Amino acid sequence: MKKTKIISRRAINAHKSSILDAVKKLTEGESVWIRKATPREALRFMDVDERFIDRIIHPVRELEKLGYNRAEIEGLLTVNGKRQRVNDRDLYRMAGNSIVVGMLHNVFRSMFIDNVASDVVKICGK
Repeated sequence: MKKTKIISRRAINAHKSSILDAVKKLTEGESVWIRKATPREALRFMDVDERFIDRIIHPVRELEKLGYNRAEIEGLLTVNGKRQRVNDRDLYRMAGNSIVVGMLHNVFRSMFIDNVASDVVKICGK
C-alpha cells in the first residue's frame, strides 16, 4: 500500500523548510498531496482587491447591499433570457488571464523611469 504524507502549511512553516525540501525527503513510494487554491485565493494572488472579489464571487449579495431588489438583480444578471452564473472554472480563468498590476508597474518603472534617470545622470555627468 502506498503511503501518503499530507504536508500542511503549518508543518512547513514550523520546520522552516520549503515544499521542495519536503518533497526531497520523501522515500520511494510516498507522495505529497498539495491543496489546490480556491478561486478567492487565485484572485488574491493576482492582487485583486477583496471588495472586488466579493462582487465577482457573490454578485447577488453585493447588489443587495447596494440596495437593489430581487427583480432588479435578476434583470442585471439575465442576458438573452438566461441567468448568468459564474462557476469556479470561469473564476480560475479570470484570475489566470490577468496580470498583477503592482508587478507590471515595477516592470515599466524599471524599463522607462529608471533608465531615463540613468540616462540623465550620464548626460549631466553627475
